[in-house]
This record gives sequence, structure tokens and C-alpha cells, in this order.
Amino acid sequence: MVSPFTPSSTGVPNRIITRLHSYGPLRPEEIERYSEILGPFKGAGPDERNIIGARTVVPFNGSGDWICTAPDHWIFEGTGMAKGDFIPGLVGWEFHGDPDLEREGLEVVAQGTVWTHGVTPGEWAATIFPGPKGNFVFNASTIFWAQGLDSPPGHTVPWTHFTRPLGPDPRVQRITRNLIDRAAAPRPPLRDRPIAMSLTLLVLAAGMGSRYGGLKQIDPVGPSGETLLDYSVYDAVRAGFGRVVFVVRADMESDFRDAVGRRIERQVPVEYCRQELEMVPEWFSIPPERRKPWGTGHAVLAARNAIAGNFAAVNADDFYGSGSHRKLAGHLQEAADGRRGDYGMVGFRLRDTLSDHGTVARGVCRSHEGFMEQVVELTRIAKSGRGAFHTDPDGLVHTLSGDELVSMNMWGFTPSIFGHLERAFARFLEERGGEEGAEFMIPTLVNDLVAAGRTRVRVLRSSDSWFGVTYREDRDRVTSQIRELVRRGSYPIPLW
Repeated sequence: MVSPFTPSSTGVPNRIITRLHSYGPLRPEEIERYSEILGPFKGAGPDERNIIGARTVVPFNGSGDWICTAPDHWIFEGTGMAKGDFIPGLVGWEFHGDPDLEREGLEVVAQGTVWTHGVTPGEWAATIFPGPKGNFVFNASTIFWAQGLDSPPGHTVPWTHFTRPLGPDPRVQRITRNLIDRAAAPRPPLRDRPIAMSLTLLVLAAGMGSRYGGLKQIDPVGPSGETLLDYSVYDAVRAGFGRVVFVVRADMESDFRDAVGRRIERQVPVEYCRQELEMVPEWFSIPPERRKPWGTGHAVLAARNAIAGNFAAVNADDFYGSGSHRKLAGHLQEAADGRRGDYGMVGFRLRDTLSDHGTVARGVCRSHEGFMEQVVELTRIAKSGRGAFHTDPDGLVHTLSGDELVSMNMWGFTPSIFGHLERAFARFLEERGGEEGAEFMIPTLVNDLVAAGRTRVRVLRSSDSWFGVTYREDRDRVTSQIRELVRRGSYPIPLW
């Protein structure tokens, strides 16, 4: 204990507070300076950074300006502050520094120099980091914060180390309001939030992930072990999807349930469907060399008996963004209300979907007046600056601007799609079932339906950034992007 209670001179217990140790571990040079000022301490207390993100440093008092370093953080919303903007004299008399930069989710939001007696410098840092239950800890790194909030009658603004706070400041008031609003905001379980029970999120999770080299759907990328799938379901439920159907393989179902499914089952109704190679019409004989399932169209068909209303079909290993889910939910709800009977496709900018670690295949969308005309599958697309190029089957190289709209397999369907899928899958098996690598894909079916005039597909352009793990090397970038969204307050820690 740094400051234990000791008995009084008459023996009454717990009457005197005694300072025995420094407030947390100090560096050797700090211990030497402390001993000159306050005398030698017997030891050190626990590291203050464990609970407040930064610690008491030497010099332990001074004065300076409070300087913004992270203007995009949510605490600065409505302040108008830019990086380097400062609030004069707000830091002092005491402050904290040496932030715990190794702490998960900690961010330094303001930072600068204080001066002791106008001549001796010290470094301070204001921090914020997420707590274990969706809460957060903010350390303003100054005991003068209240000076920026109000100045009641008779109050005298303190003067220290040749400077002083300047009294109430609307920026301090707004930051404080942002903090209180965030802390006070109710956070009921997702299952208790209003949802449109007619909408289902169909998650295609049976893919083998051959290029990535693992079961990428359950690879954690979030600060508390969350997967991309956790974030996708979280966004979908917030957007109004009332249940989730997972399409998995039998050999992965148990691991999938343990790693992801059971966690999500506590938040929203969940059902599992299996996509297996053997799920074909009785008249078709599976080629002995065939090993992989039949593609995304077959995966959707595998969920036919689990879905009765409008639904979205998405990949398990892609991050689409909360706005994308809201767009698709709104479109599907309109269709459920009888105001629109079209299918929907969420499109993303090609530039935002490329990998730094290899080529990708993307479906480039051609549209007219908001409706899809065709999705053209381009393979071997490689990133090149802000654009890209792709190599066609004949070896010819074509340049892409990067602004092209592409499908990332985020579709909205009515139940009518199942009849189309069943008939088209039968034709696929008749024509291509003997090809070892042939796949029955959603874009192929949709293209055929649009070309035949049997449906319309509304293109829903997303302003969100898409990202996903195509190659194992993509994981670090995806993890960094998720952590940045968490830092901005888009997602809590932990997510569920």
C-alpha cells in the first residue's frame, strides 16, 4: 500500500495517512530525482497505468496547453478541433504521462509538454481505452479539467508555473458531454432490440478457403477474439435482420459452433444447414474425382427449407460494413411490404476490395438507371497503384481504374429465388457436372434471370469499405482495420 493508515499518538487505529512508496514503478532517473525532492521511498505501488492508462511521472507537476492529437476520435465530435489545436493552460498542476501503449485498445488522444517553474520540461498524455464490459476509461491527464467546464461565483482560477487555465471552454464542455453521453447510453442485448422478424441473414460458411489455407471463417481478428463473421452478424442484427442461417459442411460444423455459432446463438435465433457434395438430384452420378462442394448457388439452395421470407445472402469471411447491411435490410423490407419485388445487390468500389498479397477474382457490375444489367467475372485482378489490371484467359492484360463497382456476394432475395436455383442447378449438372472444378455460382444464375427478363436486381451502392481475408497475409491488415473501427467507437469491446 502506498499510503497506509497508521494509529494516532494515543493509539487510536487508522487515524494517520502515511506516504511510504511512490505511486507506481519509476525509472531509475526518476527515482533519483524523486529522492532529491521528497526523500527516499521504500518501494513502489502498483502501476497506475493498469487502471488509468498513464502514470505519475517526474516532474510530477507543471503547467501547459492541452493539445489534440487524435481529432477523428469520437470524444472530439462537435468540437471542431483539428490535430495540433490546443486549449490554453488546461494541463496542471498535476498530470500523467508515459502511457501504456501496449494496452489493448488504448489511444493517446491529447499529448504535449508541461513546464515546471517555466524551465523544466515534462511530458504528459491523455488516454482512453475500452474496459471489459463495453465501458471505457478516460484520463484527461490534468487536475484542471473542471476549470474548463464552469466558473461559479467567487471562484478563482488557479495560477501555477507561470500559466493558468482560462476558464470555461466550449471544447472542454463538448468533450465532457460526449464522454457522459457515451457512458450513459443504454446497451441492451441485441436480442432485445427491435428487429424485423421477416428478414433472415443467410451466411455462406462452407467454403474451403483453399488460397487462405485454413478455416478462415473462424479466425479471430477482433480485440476480444471476434471473427469477421461476428461483426457481420452484429451489423445485420442492428440493421433489422431477425434470424441467422449458417450454411456449413458436416466436417466443420462442430468446430464452427464452438468457435462462433454458440456465441451468436445467445444473441439471435440461429439455424444450421449443411452443404454437401452428395446433395444432388437422384438421377445424377457424382464424378469420383469430385471433392469440393458445388458453389455459392448450391449453398443458397441448401438453405431452402430453413427460409420462408426475404433474406440476404453473404459470405462468412467478408466484412461489408454496417451501412451496407442497413441498405440491404431497407430494400428487403420494402419488398416484404409489397412496394418492390426486385432482388438486390450491394456493390463496392473495386479499389477497396483488392489484396496486396496476390490476385483476386471480382464480379464487375454493369448497371443502368439503378438496375443491374450484368455481372462480369474477371479473374487474376492485381492491384496497381489506385487502379488495377487483370489478365484474361487468353493472357491479355486489361487496365482497370479502380472505381468500377463490383459484387462481393452480398445479395438480397425473395423466396422465389429457390425455384430458379433448383431448375438452374439441374441444368448445370447436365451441362457441366462432369467438370472437376465447375461451380454453380450466384452471379451466373442472376445474370441469366436478368437477361431473360425474369427479374430485376436493384444495385445498392455502398459507401462502406469492404475488406476480407483472401490470403493469410491479409489478416494483419484486416485486424488493423477492425481495431481502427473499434477505436472510433463503431463497435464495443467485447462485441457481444
